[in-house]
Amino acid sequence: MGSVNNQVDSMEDNGRSPLNFQISAQNSMVVVSFSGALINSNLGVIERCVVEVLGSKATSVILNFRKVTKLDFPAISQLIRFQHAIREKPAKLRLCFLSSDFLRILEDRGAIRKDELRITLAEAVHSFDFKMKN
Repeated sequence: MGSVNNQVDSMEDNGRSPLNFQISAQNSMVVVSFSGALINSNLGVIERCVVEVLGSKATSVILNFRKVTKLDFPAISQLIRFQHAIREKPAKLRLCFLSSDFLRILEDRGAIRKDELRITLAEAVHSFDFKMKN
C-alpha cells in the first residue's frame, strides 16, 4: 500500500473546538494523528476516522495524540471502542504522545493498555519492527 493522507476537518461546536485527523498509511501500517478537541461534540469525526481505519488493510495502527487539546468522558468511551475495534480487526495497536494529564485520565478509566503505550511516534513505529519498503 502506498502512502495515503486524508484530512478530515470538523466544524462541530461552532468551530470553537474542532477536531481534525490525518491518516498516513504505508504498507500495512496506519498512523492516525489527531489535532484539536476529543470531545462529545466531535464524536462524529472520531466515527469517520474509525470507519476509514477499519476499512484499511492495516495490521499495525498508531494513534498519535500529540496535538490533542481537550478530552472529555464521552470521547474516552469512543476511544475505548475504537481501540477494541482495531484489536479485533485484527491489528496491533500503539498510542503515542499522550500528555501526562490525558494519560492519567485514561489510566483512571482503564482506557489504555500499558504495553500499547509509547512516548513518541518513532518509538511506536519501531515497536512494530516495521521495515520501510523502497
